[in-house]
Amino acid sequence: MREWTNKHGIEHEFMAPYTSQSNGVAERGIGILLEGTRAVLFNSGLPLSWWGHATMSVAYVQNLFPNTRGLVPEELWTGQQQNISHLVPFGSIGFVNIPEKSGRKKLDARGFKAQMVGYAGHKVYVVKEWGSNTVYHTSNMIWQRSEGHWVSEVKGEDEDLQFLTPKTIENSKSTSNQTATDHNQSLDQAATTPQSLS
Repeated sequence: MREWTNKHGIEHEFMAPYTSQSNGVAERGIGILLEGTRAVLFNSGLPLSWWGHATMSVAYVQNLFPNTRGLVPEELWTGQQQNISHLVPFGSIGFVNIPEKSGRKKLDARGFKAQMVGYAGHKVYVVKEWGSNTVYHTSNMIWQRSEGHWVSEVKGEDEDLQFLTPKTIENSKSTSNQTATDHNQSLDQAATTPQSLS
């Protein structure tokens, strides 16, 4: 073992049995994964039996974001800049498209409802069929963005839900009031202006 670790530049340190507190870095990392797993399971409403998929999803997302040193683990591993536009909340609900090449007939369903339970690569999602535990891999899915965690105030994201942000609500109120005022003024002007019957 020591020969292998030395060859790969790994410093192999030993510790006493049953003293996990002496391995602080590993324990802290496991604790962060556990907290993330608990959070996404609670938010998704999925049972605890999906803890494995949830943990892998949390780890996948963590590797795409900068660590405490400002480094992105996945970029260090692959040497390529990462794109996070494909990320969706764990447990998101959507509809998976059934491709024609799968042998579907003209009157067969063209998709089925599913829930996201992980990633199988960039833009490839692991989903479970709604109402069952059957798991599929897909890159062709339309997300149902009516849940609260889809609401975003980031420009360019979820534009169909932008009306929920406070700034847009305020603007929409002023626009609505202005429209009502203009309409009332038009009615007043019409009432005081003689109408021609010819």
